[in-house]
Amino acid sequence: MKKTVSDEKRFIAIATVILVVISIVALFPMILLVVASFTDENELITNGYQILPKKLSLEAYTYNWNNRCRNRIKRATDNFDRISDGTKNIQI
Repeated sequence: MKKTVSDEKRFIAIATVILVVISIVALFPMILLVVASFTDENELITNGYQILPKKLSLEAYTYNWNNRCRNRIKRATDNFDRISDGTKNIQI
C-alpha cells in the first residue's frame, strides 16, 4: 500500500503526541521534587506535595549549607589535630 502525505502527517502528529505525553510523565516527578525542596515544611505536612505551593522556603538549603560548612570545619580541625599529634591518618 502506498503511503499518502496525509498518512505521514497523521503518523507524525500521533508520534508527537505520544512523545509529549511520555516527556511530561518523565519530567513530572523531577519538577515535583524541585518544587517540594523549596516548599515550607509545615506546608508539606498539612497540604502534601503540590506543584504550586502557597508558601516557599529556603530552610532545607540553608540547613544543608550550614551543616556542610560545619562538617568541613570539623574535618579540617580534626586533621589539624592529627597532624599536630604526629599521626599520618588524615581524612580528605
